Amino acid sequence: MTEHEELLILRVLAVKQAQELEASNRIITERDEKIRKQNIQINNMIQALLHARKKL
Repeated sequence: MTEHEELLILRVLAVKQAQELEASNRIITERDEKIRKQNIQINNMIQALLHARKKL
């Protein structure tokens, strides 16, 4: 294998890894958003429970 062929293979691998990293980052961003929304829901439920306790 020539040096030129090795460089081409490395470039292809680098592009593939960059695409995989981008996909992973999208997944992480989506999950972060889901967690943020769930935290808001949990906090709302806690507030509702605290309010209900006071009424009891």
